[in-house]
Amino acid sequence: MPVKQCHQCGTEWNREGAVGFNHTCEKCGSWIHSCKNCKYLLDGKCRNELAEKVSDLVSKNFCEEFRFREKEEKLEIGRGFNGNDRVDAQRRANAKEQLRKLWGD
Repeated sequence: MPVKQCHQCGTEWNREGAVGFNHTCEKCGSWIHSCKNCKYLLDGKCRNELAEKVSDLVSKNFCEEFRFREKEEKLEIGRGFNGNDRVDAQRRANAKEQLRKLWGD
């Protein structure tokens, strides 16, 4: 079952309804309505052509295209979606190993 979590600390977001512009994480206080929590943010860039351009990916924004990023598994508390955490590093390492096996390197 997909879960929604704070990008900063990994705390699960359980509130019903849309994420408001002023919602913050109950644990760490990070903005929830931010690019870092949006499903359209990939490799540090917004992939939604209709979205407004935002320079600060961590602060709250007023983008009407925001959709909360969902993960298939819950990350451990303290590990967010920042691209530098151990979970992402392990996934990258596993993917590289699978490619090495596939291509014989």
